[in-house]
Amino acid sequence: MTMSEVSSTPATVEDKPPRIQLIWLMPLLVLAVGAYVVVQTYLNQGPSIVVQFETAEGLQAGKTQVKALNVEIGLVEEVRLAEDLSHVLVTAKLNPGTQNLLRQDTQIWVQRPRVGVSGISGFGTLLSGAYVELSPGTGATGKREFVGLESVPSTAPGVPGVRLTLYSERDNSVGAGDPVMYRGFTVGKIETSELDLETSNINYSAFIFAPYDTLITNSTRFWNASGINLKVDASGFNLQSGSLASLVAGGVAFDIGRDHKNETPVPNGTAFRLHGNERSSNTNPYRYGKLLVAMFDQSLRGLEVGAPVEYRGIRVGTVEDVLINELRKMDTQPAAVPVVFRAEPGRFGLGDSPQALQHLDERLRGSIEQGLRATLQTGNLITGSLYISLDFYPDATPEGMGEYNGYPTMPTVSTGLAQLESQVTTLLTKLNELPLQATISELNSTIASSRNVLNALNDIAADEDMQALPARLNATMIELQNVAASVAAGSELYEGASGTLQELSDTLHSVQALADKLEARPNALIFGSTSSPDPEPGTGNP
Repeated sequence: MTMSEVSSTPATVEDKPPRIQLIWLMPLLVLAVGAYVVVQTYLNQGPSIVVQFETAEGLQAGKTQVKALNVEIGLVEEVRLAEDLSHVLVTAKLNPGTQNLLRQDTQIWVQRPRVGVSGISGFGTLLSGAYVELSPGTGATGKREFVGLESVPSTAPGVPGVRLTLYSERDNSVGAGDPVMYRGFTVGKIETSELDLETSNINYSAFIFAPYDTLITNSTRFWNASGINLKVDASGFNLQSGSLASLVAGGVAFDIGRDHKNETPVPNGTAFRLHGNERSSNTNPYRYGKLLVAMFDQSLRGLEVGAPVEYRGIRVGTVEDVLINELRKMDTQPAAVPVVFRAEPGRFGLGDSPQALQHLDERLRGSIEQGLRATLQTGNLITGSLYISLDFYPDATPEGMGEYNGYPTMPTVSTGLAQLESQVTTLLTKLNELPLQATISELNSTIASSRNVLNALNDIAADEDMQALPARLNATMIELQNVAASVAAGSELYEGASGTLQELSDTLHSVQALADKLEARPNALIFGSTSSPDPEPGTGNP
């Protein structure tokens, strides 16, 4: 190969893969290690939470601990005011592994020393200081912002039982922490109490522990057991009270219904009325009742809400309301006042169910057609209290069940004093219709005429001749007596008259004999009284 051939042949260079310098691997390794550390640090750190409180009393950033079941699980990192200054926001850092404690129903509060009627709590914080208490719930996890409780919850989440709402029209001296008792045994507690501005009721949250929550059914009745109930009746004095603890600190008691075994327990949140005492709770122990209206055209003074409705002395219902507002809204004002009362089928022995309501309605309609009527009766002569009485009046005007403002109506009749007042009013009305003025005028004229007659008689009696008349009458009577004496038996006139009468009698006898003779023989005056008898023919032999 010549030199020219070598020079003309192009040189070839082999492609080799680039080599990575080891020095460039170090930054990548450091970056990877750093990322790993960061990820591990993030994964291993606990969650941060923000809790809203009304005040930051006793809380300090970096010092106040967060505990659950008295175990430290975190630390308060920051305490700051909200932008609107209405509350404070507390940021706390929890330990790793506490994510499952943060649920939708987790409760958080500040544990401080507290003294109340239910006892002393947080006594240990007098030395250690306040701390944030966390009570895990049972809901979904993942929540990071909470609204803290201002008081220690009476019942922790997850405790088996049922939570109820008790309502009352007035405060019954019942507060948070008071016991709920069944026949003197504590089976629950009152958690909170608040005023409902919409209904003006006092609402109490009560928790009944398991297994006693099965006692709570729709027929259960609650009442305030913190007072003393004194009842005076024909059997004497009856004093009832709760336990000593309920008398001092207050409490609530309840009793089950008659059909408790046939009913199912109520769910959470069921509302019950809180009665003032046990006697009041027995006034309306039934769930189902039929509302009716009775129109009364007499005074309702003494009739109050809660008054009994009785059938021949047996209680069958309760007065619920007097519809004054509905009466005011009507264009035509009736004379009668509507009263709403509740008739309960359970008191009639028909049961306490919707089917019993239908049966009660049918029986009432039939009874009204037969004369069932409502009346107002006096329950107490001293207090003047009234009640509604139901009874049959066969002579009442036939009526049926009507309707007023959406309520069925019960016909009414007036009895007793009301009926007497009606009769007196009718009598006075008739008296007012009489022409008393004309009658009085005629009576005055008659009296005047009588007075004139009496005056005339007085004038006659004052006349001298009239005054002498008694003496004249007396002389006349004397003369009559003398005449009567002259014709009396034994007097000459009497003897002469007697002889004359005897002769006259004899003459009359003679005349009678002559008349008889002439009747027998008319010719006796001509032929005399002697004559021969007529001949009689003899009887011979044939």
